[in-house]
Amino acid sequence: MDRASKVLHRLLALAGLVLASCTTLPPAHAAGTPIGESAWLAVVPGIDYASFGWGIPRREVHALRIDLARVDVVATPPGKVFGQIEGRSLLDFARECGCDAAVNATPFYPETWRRGDTLYLSGVLLEDGRLYAAPARRYVALAFDGGGKASVVPQGELGDAGRWRLAVGGFFELLRGGRIVARKSQREPMTLAGIAEGGDVLFVAVVEGRKPASAGVSEAEAARLLLDLGAKDGMSFDGGGSSSMAIAWAGEEPRLVNRPAPGFPPIERVLATCLGFKARSR
Repeated sequence: MDRASKVLHRLLALAGLVLASCTTLPPAHAAGTPIGESAWLAVVPGIDYASFGWGIPRREVHALRIDLARVDVVATPPGKVFGQIEGRSLLDFARECGCDAAVNATPFYPETWRRGDTLYLSGVLLEDGRLYAAPARRYVALAFDGGGKASVVPQGELGDAGRWRLAVGGFFELLRGGRIVARKSQREPMTLAGIAEGGDVLFVAVVEGRKPASAGVSEAEAARLLLDLGAKDGMSFDGGGSSSMAIAWAGEEPRLVNRPAPGFPPIERVLATCLGFKARSR
């Protein structure tokens, strides 16, 4: 990279940090306080969205509440080679699959900003009973059975692939039966998934981080946030600069609702597996 390009990248990153420092957070919810019904806005039937400040210090949160009886869940189409996938941005994926809302999901390597690069999945991808990437046994997955109910499942227990319609790998379990089981204490931007008792309602959240106005969350804080949303079980997906959420309001083109963490350059990262949500009827 030449000197002029390096200077440009640093200026773009600085501009992102300045803009983030000027951000005004929505009214805050104290940790341990359930998110009230008035916080939610309908995107389409079965998908609600909320944006709010949470906790002390305040963190900016973007959340989806998904009624799985009314919404189809899709993932990035599998690659042609086992364990590999063609990189695309979250907005690319949301447009391609016609999603009403979408978030990033499975960890991957290497980091890239070039669409079409080959990415390697660090975790499972299972669709219609067929494995497209190997389970990472130390991590968990968000899995959906044939009836559409969601579960947080250790990836090593996904051997009976025929039981599952869809499973996408993430990082660690955070919440089990309403009990916090989190580990790491470092605060980071995070993408989270939580499931209400019974498996019929899915909560997905992106917590802004690495910014003066929003420092991210630790795993224990993330678990408490999922509890406040109404989840009993929960997990983390890929985080950091990958954490992103897109929504297509009223049939418009999808757009990002969060600001991915500043980097070099501070632009939307190309991702591996994403999760999308589509209402079955409008």
